[in-house]
Amino acid sequence: MTENNRSVTKARIKPAKAVSIIWLIPILAVFIGSWMVYQNWRNQGPLIKIEFKTASGIEVGATKIKSLNVDIGQVTKVDIKPKLDGVIVTARLSSPSYETLLRKTTTFWVVSPQVTRAGVSGLHTLLSGPYIELYPGTGEIERYRFKGLEAPPLTPSGTPGLSVTLSSEHDFSFTAGDPILYQGFNVGKIEDLYFNSDENKMYYNAFIEAPYHTLIRSNTRFWKMSGIEVDLSANGMKLQAGTLETIVRGGVTFGLPIDEVLGNRIESRGYFEIYPDEQAILDERFAHKVNYILLVEDSIRGIRIGAPVEYRGVKIGQVVRTDLAYRQINNLLDKASLIPILIELEPGRMGLSDDKGGVEKLKQDLVVWLDKGLKASLVTGNLVTGSQLIELAYFEPDTAVPLTYFHQYPVIPLMPNKLSRVGVQIGELVNKLNNLPYESVASETETALIETKRTLTMLQKLPLESVLNNADNVLVKTDSMVEKLTQSIIILEEILENTKDAQLPQTMHETLRSVDTILLDLKPLLLHLKRKPNGLIFSSQTGETIEPTKGP
Repeated sequence: MTENNRSVTKARIKPAKAVSIIWLIPILAVFIGSWMVYQNWRNQGPLIKIEFKTASGIEVGATKIKSLNVDIGQVTKVDIKPKLDGVIVTARLSSPSYETLLRKTTTFWVVSPQVTRAGVSGLHTLLSGPYIELYPGTGEIERYRFKGLEAPPLTPSGTPGLSVTLSSEHDFSFTAGDPILYQGFNVGKIEDLYFNSDENKMYYNAFIEAPYHTLIRSNTRFWKMSGIEVDLSANGMKLQAGTLETIVRGGVTFGLPIDEVLGNRIESRGYFEIYPDEQAILDERFAHKVNYILLVEDSIRGIRIGAPVEYRGVKIGQVVRTDLAYRQINNLLDKASLIPILIELEPGRMGLSDDKGGVEKLKQDLVVWLDKGLKASLVTGNLVTGSQLIELAYFEPDTAVPLTYFHQYPVIPLMPNKLSRVGVQIGELVNKLNNLPYESVASETETALIETKRTLTMLQKLPLESVLNNADNVLVKTDSMVEKLTQSIIILEEILENTKDAQLPQTMHETLRSVDTILLDLKPLLLHLKRKPNGLIFSSQTGETIEPTKGP
């Protein structure tokens, strides 16, 4: 077959379509994908940022955001702040509906196991791991940057009650979590604290729960309630114990001063001072005071600042200073130097008005009182601690001292401390006793005892039985002689009665003879007594006379 004989088939050319049906598949895929992205974007929650000091316990993709124990989000990113003063945690909430939780006072904190003075918390995270707790707040909505708390708030935001700020420049022993008490019942807590170095004060933010917040008035006073307080002062021993919680942690209590009218209610945050104790509140009621000086010659040991000044047992003031920072004091070791004690008397405690008029009245009356014998004295208030107080009393008017001044302060004369004088006298007596010649007295006493013992030994050697027999014989003879004398006297009486009797000469002759016989009988005895006066006691046997000899 030749080339010419071949048949040529011509192509049929048709015009192409503008859009192919196959493009519908990717277009549909793009549309579905876009719809899914849109739905995902529409349904995802807001993105928030939270500042913390550290990222302890926080992990990207693992740490949850919870509220009321419900998962509402997750941490997506953790960045360090440019100044290295903390971290910024970025988290995404899982639903747009949670955006209503993001308000001005919304708070965040990391929940983890903690042991503090307020108690133990977060133990359930030992298995599940730490998470970030969100507590809804109040205020404007759509707030997306927050500052997280370092510890769980003791009082969640929105809790009904009253916030108060307390200040103290006496005691900085309180901390977050310490209770606020009213008559021993827990009505609130201290939330946080900060120190103002310019004012040298510690400030405490506290919260009083409802309905007890209605107890806070404009004249309410707060004071420290320690666990167990023991005060040994000139007023005696004072023991005060609180509840078991305050014994362990301490706390603050409040109330109204005695006899004060109920003040206005506090509707917003109130500011109050914490007093050291309830007595300080009572002392604070008296605003006006008058200062006086006592010049002490004896020791002031036992007198401390705050020691009471009393009149007949009633406190009318207290001690202010016991130092020597006065220009009149040049040398304490000078024998003539006196120790000044600065006291203050309060007119309000003495029945006078607590104002300037009461101050002037007190100053005028004191001059009259001094003329009547008013003086001060140091009195021991507590024998256990040796604390002393100052007592004002009236003594003899003739001992009145005119008003003088020391460092521009009026001087109240001071009576000598009798107790210290007694102590001095006792010391002098002890010195005299110490100077006694105990050794020579003991030696002489020993010598006398030896002589006494030797004499008693010699007396034991005497024939006491013969001495007693001899004494019996003498007594028998004496009785006989007394009987004969009695008969003779009777005879003489008869003679006197019968003086006219004819036989009188013969009777007198017989009587005289009887007397003569008696005298003859008494003669040996009288001679024996004359020669030996102790013959009635000692034996009449002859022998060597025993005489005590002088000791060595």
